[in-house]
Amino acid sequence: MPTIAEAGPLPGYTVDVWLGVMAPAGTPRPIIDRLSGENQPRRPGSANRQERLNTVGLEAVGTTPEQLLEAMKTDLVKYTKVAREAQIKPE
Repeated sequence: MPTIAEAGPLPGYTVDVWLGVMAPAGTPRPIIDRLSGENQPRRPGSANRQERLNTVGLEAVGTTPEQLLEAMKTDLVKYTKVAREAQIKPE
């Protein structure tokens, strides 16, 4: 089985990786805002985290909680379609 790189051009093929900090539903907005602010890549002291991410080819870009939610929704639609087309069934 070839790797993605060996398989040649695959039109439309993309993989986006996101990491996020989650909190329980109903968490007060000031706490959400603080968690979000503490995890932004330009925050003082975040260079060590960025260096660790770089070692595995990732880059911290920072988003709002709302932007992360939209990325999660987009991926849910995308991978639901992939699973359906590949006839992958939940186990």
